[in-house]
Amino acid sequence: MKTVGAWFPPAERAFAIGFFNSGSMIGAIVAPPLVVYLAAKVGYRWAFLVPALLALFWVPLWLKYCRGHAAGAKDFPPSLDLLQHRQTWAIMGCRFLVGPVAQFYWYWIFDYLVTIRGFSMKQVALVGGIPFIAGGVGSLAGGLAAGWLLKRDVSVPGARQLTMYLGAILCLASFGVYYAPSAGLCLVMIAVALFGHTFLSANMFAVVPDMFPDPSVGRVTGLHGICGGLSGVLFPLLTGILADKVSYAPVFALAAVMPMAGVILLFFVSQRLKPVVLQ
Repeated sequence: MKTVGAWFPPAERAFAIGFFNSGSMIGAIVAPPLVVYLAAKVGYRWAFLVPALLALFWVPLWLKYCRGHAAGAKDFPPSLDLLQHRQTWAIMGCRFLVGPVAQFYWYWIFDYLVTIRGFSMKQVALVGGIPFIAGGVGSLAGGLAAGWLLKRDVSVPGARQLTMYLGAILCLASFGVYYAPSAGLCLVMIAVALFGHTFLSANMFAVVPDMFPDPSVGRVTGLHGICGGLSGVLFPLLTGILADKVSYAPVFALAAVMPMAGVILLFFVSQRLKPVVLQ
């Protein structure tokens, strides 16, 4: 996020974030056939190991092209100072509510398709990645939409509000996943929800360099990443309890409303993305 804030103007930040964020969706598209193939041919250990090792290939490229673009340690404001600003808590709360929705779809949707919708592993490998294609498109579309608005003299807070609220509205499609009368319509609903989530997320991440000066961007990103990690631990626990004791219906309902709650919290608490002035 710090690199995006330093390299790109506000009109291009959301698209840059959407572009690299779409990589997670590409991974979700490739993963089902790859994991099923490896599990069938060489066992589940290799199905875990090979994707993990593939993640190492980007590290040399990152070190080569991005070294030297970070601020020195003396420029970093203390985290306690950042926590005194309501904007920090606003983005942390937003990430806490928005973040686990994508993780739910990444990690739980295949279990849902197999156990509830009756998919075979082969069917999951063939069509399980389709909703994530929509997610990748949504990530790029969210950035393009924000850039289009900003180039037409819409203010930065106005462009972020329009794109994030639109994405949150599309996330409401999660309400229909459990009750969809066919597996095909179920996948469509998931695709709409993932499109909306990534459309929103591209702009959610972009508000950090919008609100905070460059030396603090990396640290604020880390703080809201902690909140994303915390909710990423708690929400799967809740998902498992609800899926076992009740059904997947309340989980999809939560996935529908949490993004909207996060967006409302962000703009209300941050006073419409009021910029932070550090002493």
